[in-house]
Amino acid sequence: MRAENHDASIGSRLGRLTTLLWILGGMLLAGQTSRAALVTDVAGHYKGQWDDTTFFPSGPRANGAIELDVMINDADVDLDFGLGGVIFGGAIPPNVSATFTGSVDTTLNTININTIGHPLFGDITGSINGDTGAVDVLMENLPFPAGDAVLMVEMTGMFTVGDPNQLTLSFTVTYTTALGLPPSMGTVNAAVPEPSSLACAALVIFTLAASRRRRANSR
Repeated sequence: MRAENHDASIGSRLGRLTTLLWILGGMLLAGQTSRAALVTDVAGHYKGQWDDTTFFPSGPRANGAIELDVMINDADVDLDFGLGGVIFGGAIPPNVSATFTGSVDTTLNTININTIGHPLFGDITGSINGDTGAVDVLMENLPFPAGDAVLMVEMTGMFTVGDPNQLTLSFTVTYTTALGLPPSMGTVNAAVPEPSSLACAALVIFTLAASRRRRANSR
């Protein structure tokens, strides 16, 4: 009887600890997802999809995979990304990869993107705001062949730091007068597919507590 009471007491304590961890985890994640305390928190390997919501309801011109590596080394930032599908109506080769560069401004808690003369995407400027998570990017002066069709690409959205980190963007492609098409719009949704250490720890403790309770009840 004493052993049963001891096991039950351990199970009860583990159960309370598990509940406390879940509550603390929820509070931490709620705080994280509301904003990025430091703009460097957006670093990570993101995977997701882009979608054209204007012209193409389906097929390779309608959507494609996207991967983005946000790599931060002190004040230097590299944004490496890959795009699947047909891009700008085929003006850029499919399954393309590119690197944009930028810098961290610790005073303003921002990342400034500044890549001029990219061979595929032209001039890319923009910012990521660590206080709000807001993202603003502009592509213009695209070289041939994309430049014959695309005047500029505007992207706005949000980095959300949490479990997992997420990126949501809306984009607008403005075409040249010669092409004579109205702007097309779309979305980008990507996330870092990695579980948090806090959630893993809580899951382990929850499993141990459940196992203890099952053993205690079977006696």
